[in-house]
Amino acid sequence: MLFYDQLTPAQKEAITNGCGGKGGFCRPPHWFGLEGDCDLHDFLYTVGCTEQHRLEADRILHDLIQHRASGAPLWKRWYYRTQAWVYYRAVRAFGGKFFRYGDHQMTYDEMVAYIAGVSK
Repeated sequence: MLFYDQLTPAQKEAITNGCGGKGGFCRPPHWFGLEGDCDLHDFLYTVGCTEQHRLEADRILHDLIQHRASGAPLWKRWYYRTQAWVYYRAVRAFGGKFFRYGDHQMTYDEMVAYIAGVSK
């Protein structure tokens, strides 16, 4: 199994772009350190495999944003929790074209080869 922490900063940069689909037109607003959470989501979408893996990746993103919201000042929590729901609904509705479907999750060697192809 491939883990995000196994990748070098350059490898992470090649497959992530913060929030919004890589090469997509929609760039959602960033707040409260959300870029790292979105980068992990990008990684999970690249590793890919089945629709169940996609659903899990989307739930992880939602949970991370909810966790960030719980640390916000009380008067901002409603906004952040609403944003978590909006982000989750958006990736469920529009994220499928960015997810790598396949017969297995990507291994480290496959990820390195994929990144080499993307970086050309």
